[in-house]
Amino acid sequence: MPFQSEVNYNWPAGFPGRWASENPRRIVIPGPNGFRAGSGGLTIARFAWVQNDGVTLLNTAPTATAGSGAAATAVLSSATVYTVSALAVNAGGTGYAVGDTETFLGGTATIASIGASGVVTGVTIATATAQSTDPTATGVATTSSGSGTGLTLNVTATASQESSGGVASITVSDGGTGYSAAPIVSLTGGGGTGATAVAVVSSGVVTAINVVSAGTGYTSAPTVVITAQTVPSGAPQGFVYADQQGLTTAYLQEATMMIPQGFMAQLAEGGDVFATSSNPALIGQSVFASTTDGSISTGTAGATIAGFIETAWKVSQGNAAGSPIIITGPVAAA
Repeated sequence: MPFQSEVNYNWPAGFPGRWASENPRRIVIPGPNGFRAGSGGLTIARFAWVQNDGVTLLNTAPTATAGSGAAATAVLSSATVYTVSALAVNAGGTGYAVGDTETFLGGTATIASIGASGVVTGVTIATATAQSTDPTATGVATTSSGSGTGLTLNVTATASQESSGGVASITVSDGGTGYSAAPIVSLTGGGGTGATAVAVVSSGVVTAINVVSAGTGYTSAPTVVITAQTVPSGAPQGFVYADQQGLTTAYLQEATMMIPQGFMAQLAEGGDVFATSSNPALIGQSVFASTTDGSISTGTAGATIAGFIETAWKVSQGNAAGSPIIITGPVAAA
């Protein structure tokens, strides 16, 4: 065998969840009952949150109601309409009888009194139909249900606002407090359907609610219901590291990255650990934790990654997506 003349040297691949160096480390100090994996188990090499009981660890972030106290009212869209409010005889015509019905633009009238030869001396409003244009006029022609002819009327109409069946706007009467995410807005009642709206939040206060769809068929203003969303309550307390060589709970069980429910677990909040990222990791990037499963993504500090929350950890050795990387958390107390 020839004498070895070359040495191939590479960093060891590392195993996610294991410590990556002998540098200083920092462990999350549990309470007197320690930490235990919660319902469904706890995945190693992912971030975890301490739940409200101070003992249970889960790879999902606990949630909190994001805000309260906002209130608003809906305003229906409307149009100006004109309804006949008074009638007077302009020309009495001839041949009319009391009780005849006379039709004119804007409604119908009933002959109330007549003179000689069936000349109309008085009328009353029988029906008045709202009009989009003002029917107020003098000498308005009529069509009779009887045999009379020649009657004209002086018509007076009154303007009013009538709902057109849709939601025109929503007025915020109280912006509430603590809204870290826009609340969900729903509109109920009012006899119609299809109205939708979205809330606008600034500095934790609902500042406006914008109508997206006006809907149809509303005869009265619907009730505006503002429902605060539940959002992750903060960054994870630490990284689930492997503090045991193996854990088997059944005969011939294969190794997994799952700590079963109820078993003890530990969290690292500082030091160097092996991990994997769902995207390519570069040295110096910030580490983000998924709020639904604790998995890792990396990105620029301060970036917004949907479904992830930024942690205090940084990438100290990068690699391709899914390949082992080293992430480093602060070892000094916050």
